[in-house]
Amino acid sequence: RRNQCNYLSFSGFLNALDGVHAGEERIVFMTTNYVDQLDQALIRPGRIDLMQYFGDATPLQIRQMFFRFYPEHMSDEQNVTELQLENKIEAFIATLNGQGISMAELQEYFLLHKGDINTALGDAEMFVSQLLNSPRRQRRQTPTAVDNETLNQSMQAMATS
Repeated sequence: RRNQCNYLSFSGFLNALDGVHAGEERIVFMTTNYVDQLDQALIRPGRIDLMQYFGDATPLQIRQMFFRFYPEHMSDEQNVTELQLENKIEAFIATLNGQGISMAELQEYFLLHKGDINTALGDAEMFVSQLLNSPRRQRRQTPTAVDNETLNQSMQAMATS
């Protein structure tokens, strides 16, 4: 049963974003996995000032997030233990790289293992396998290869049409 008291039309939504009663000095974040399906009125220049593509985690981002969760293991020392740990970190990064792991998924993994660095490093293959076979991933369409340059070109094309 639809609650008619809370119904919001598309026009009402656009007015809430930038209409007469919209507030000043505010930032609105909108996210979507399907930018090509958005109505042109919603994403026109002036209403949406910046579109940013967030791709999969890069090796550098994986490393940086790793040390955010385990800062006590960031060291310039080159003793045997630290070199062994560095090798494990590199293997961990190599396991995740190219698997389409998002930063949010990586953060979730580190939060689950924040108390045990060895489990975090050792369970990388299981993490990738479970993630790629999870119902959450099965529902997700195969993403199209989009980068910031392609996104910006699309926005410029829409602005001129």
